[in-house]
Amino acid sequence: MTKLKKNQHLNLNNPFVVLSDFQSNLSMFNLPEHFKKKFKKDFPNINLKFINDSNINKFTDDIKVYWGTRFKSDYFKNYKNLSWIHFGSVGVEKIDFKLIKNKKNLFITNSKGINSSSMIELILFYLIDTSRSLLKKRNSFKNRNEYENNFILSKDLRSIKVLILGYGEVTKKLIPSLKALGINFDILSNQKSKLRNINFYEYKKLSKIINGYDVVINNLPINRLTKNIFDIDVLNSLKKDVSIISCGRYGIFNLDALFKFLSKNPESFLYIDAPTNKQQKNTMKLINISRLKNVYLSPHIGGYFKGYWPKQYQMFAVNLQKFIKGSKLENEISFIKEHFL
Repeated sequence: MTKLKKNQHLNLNNPFVVLSDFQSNLSMFNLPEHFKKKFKKDFPNINLKFINDSNINKFTDDIKVYWGTRFKSDYFKNYKNLSWIHFGSVGVEKIDFKLIKNKKNLFITNSKGINSSSMIELILFYLIDTSRSLLKKRNSFKNRNEYENNFILSKDLRSIKVLILGYGEVTKKLIPSLKALGINFDILSNQKSKLRNINFYEYKKLSKIINGYDVVINNLPINRLTKNIFDIDVLNSLKKDVSIISCGRYGIFNLDALFKFLSKNPESFLYIDAPTNKQQKNTMKLINISRLKNVYLSPHIGGYFKGYWPKQYQMFAVNLQKFIKGSKLENEISFIKEHFL
């Protein structure tokens, strides 16, 4: 996308508004008070206001910037001067492509790279458990005798074969750790790569190759190419004792088919890091899946860590300075329909 013309959108004599939904009872979606104060100090001519379902129609200010994770298409209708959308996450699937494809003065950025390390740590934790089975057999390890009676010989990680779905920031940074552990892996991605000794397969090959893997790691975003890519045909092609690690968007799964597969194949196992709050679509389906004995659900903690907010604020503040100056923004998303739903 083209560089912003200097002060193309802005007249700093007339303060504009940054609208954010980072106000929540969940700490990972709630901008800490000291960063609100820091924003006022760093940007005295810009107002930061917070939106929720009850006040969506109450803002009449000159809103030019959105910063958050729960963007709604109504914002385009309500805020005609919206010029820049910054997602506090990597995924941008909450934007309807049909509403933005012809917008020439709109810029979209995400928070790519902000939580790659913490995501990798969780993936490696789950990956090691596919060998050690401490989470898989957690209900059997309540005392020493039960542990010994239910002990399972661990697999050598170097003997398993792994398929990684997606070749984004997390996968690229995960690769050195997998190589250090001597793990054999291939990658499913439509991106081209010159990596040596790693097989790359396009999405359309998934159902044909999936049976050859002991572990499948989901690092995919959700978009029109990946939504429900794990349909009933793909799931029925999996090994019956496969381990699935999902720290990417769970929208890649047909949840009804996933529930049936896990119920029918008790030797399989799903590690999934996903939210189960009421605001999420398919929440009850995910909760029902999490109740199965061969499922371990962590409450969407992979991307959140103690240093999250300093990084999030810094990333946004740097881009806001660039926006004011008319410079090119970091982590800009191209308006390609495949990036959206």
